[in-house]
Amino acid sequence: MASSTPSHSPHDTHEQHLQILEQVLERLQQNHLKINLEKCIFGNKEVSYLGFTLTPEGIKPGKNKLKTIETAKAPADVNTIRSFVGLCNFFRTHIKNFAIIAAPLFKLTRKDSGYKGGHLPEAAMDAFINLRKQLISKPVMAFPRLDRQYALITDATTGTADTPGGLRTILTQVDKDGKFSPFLLEAAAAVWGMDHFNEYLKGKREEINPVYGSQAPRKIRPSPQQNNESIPDSPA
Repeated sequence: MASSTPSHSPHDTHEQHLQILEQVLERLQQNHLKINLEKCIFGNKEVSYLGFTLTPEGIKPGKNKLKTIETAKAPADVNTIRSFVGLCNFFRTHIKNFAIIAAPLFKLTRKDSGYKGGHLPEAAMDAFINLRKQLISKPVMAFPRLDRQYALITDATTGTADTPGGLRTILTQVDKDGKFSPFLLEAAAAVWGMDHFNEYLKGKREEINPVYGSQAPRKIRPSPQQNNESIPDSPA
């Protein structure tokens, strides 16, 4: 009798792996499908698939493509720039702010860039080194865990002449120890602050100005809504 296939994590035990494998084989048999055993791998901890390496920790860039990136020389013309950026673009989900980092390289491929080949401008060379360094470090994109809380992070910018604008969104999760990323901590602080000063903020549109890391607050004269010390805990 067929049973519905539950969601599993990459950290399941070997026994659970065998149960899942049995369910998959049953589904294939029920639908009269066949597999080529010569192309199948069972019980491995790492599997190469479509340019990526699947591991218990998550998804890594594939070894063959990483070797190509590691041995790549700095591009010297538009075609080699496009080739390198295209290869890195394949792993853009593993590189934070990929579009911003790669912008100086993209800019050289435009018809109005004036670039005729040769040594890369300083900004473009920095981008090349940065992209290669990040990918060689073998970044890991973790598998989603259905037993953990999701968080959607969004960002938007109009951009400048040198930096592209656009929209960005990241789907992330709270880690196994229940810790939040800096962004989620700031979001939690914003929610707490709005709740704490609800009597003043309710029904109004106010800015939220987070202070990142150990950066000291800007020393300006704040409005009452921005200065915790000038507002009592509750209205008078």
